[in-house]
Amino acid sequence: MSKRNRKSGVTLLETLIALAIMAMAATLLSAAFSTYLKLLDRSETSSAEVESALGRRNLRVWIEHALPAAAPNDERPIFWGTSTELRVLSVPPGGQFWPGVATEISIGPTSEALAVGLSSDQTSQRTLEANLSPQTASLRFEYWGALPFGSTPAWHDEWIDQTLPPDLVRISFVGNQPLPPPMVARPSKEWFQDELSVETLSLAFPP
Repeated sequence: MSKRNRKSGVTLLETLIALAIMAMAATLLSAAFSTYLKLLDRSETSSAEVESALGRRNLRVWIEHALPAAAPNDERPIFWGTSTELRVLSVPPGGQFWPGVATEISIGPTSEALAVGLSSDQTSQRTLEANLSPQTASLRFEYWGALPFGSTPAWHDEWIDQTLPPDLVRISFVGNQPLPPPMVARPSKEWFQDELSVETLSLAFPP
């Protein structure tokens, strides 16, 4: 059998083998790139969901730390709400605004809520963003309590010019896409818990 001339180039079989190897490599690279894009999209979705969950947590904290009664020499209403807007006088923890200072927080009707904090002397202002939903949505506020006081408690679309906050606040998300479920918060919950703890200790250890 005669040896093939080295200068005669590659054979058809070698060319087919090389093309098959290139096709396999391209298939593997395409699958890896597609998997990477899916993981990246899933990561962005998870990040948006985590961000909105933190935003809803902040909103709940602001409401639960609402003042149960007006502060001395402070004429601002402690709680004012309509179906599309909420203003609450709160003392949020963690240094979000001013530690230990009653802060007026305003929350608008969109899922990208802006909490605007106004200091007690009304000279300083801070703004915090709270993205409450991964999708675009509007907020609807409802208030549970007795209006007028002494009547049967029910859900109301407004809570305006009242000396006390409502018993509950329900925040619903309105939109066409799948949205988070409604959340319910109890205004001044943290203050009532502190009072209950003090009363419990007093009963457990009488003077």
